[in-house]
Amino acid sequence: MLFKEFMNAHTIFVDLDDTLVKSMPLEYFRSKNSQNANGKIFDWNNTKQITFLRPYAKELINHCKKLADTCIFTHGHNHFQKEVISVLNLPIKCLYGREDYHKVPKTRNAILIDDDPQIASQKLKAIGTEKLILVKPWNFEDLDDTELLDLIKKI
Repeated sequence: MLFKEFMNAHTIFVDLDDTLVKSMPLEYFRSKNSQNANGKIFDWNNTKQITFLRPYAKELINHCKKLADTCIFTHGHNHFQKEVISVLNLPIKCLYGREDYHKVPKTRNAILIDDDPQIASQKLKAIGTEKLILVKPWNFEDLDDTELLDLIKKI
């Protein structure tokens, strides 16, 4: 079923935070005593931030790009999310943040991949579709996470 939905999609929108990445202030990360050393550190508004790429995130984006136009649609702010995309070298150029909900192209032939059903409902209204693929939110310490790989196999 998922394969057919994706084959008919004109656009695939993918959430960023907790779906593809996890970002936080570096100070907060250090207080967690995490064993995950795969984060990328960057400066944002005079604060050090760290961001982590979920396992199989780039593979999911590349797979989606083979099927349809693929955009990031995040509830975060554009400037911060552009920095995250750049720091992690994500293969994506199209980004809509919370200040862009009114700019998102409306199409019923779109799919949204997101981890948060409440925020996803706002995004679905902006897109004009009801097609939602929910994934479990990612905890940056789960280095063995296969949620996105499992999704790739279904589409």
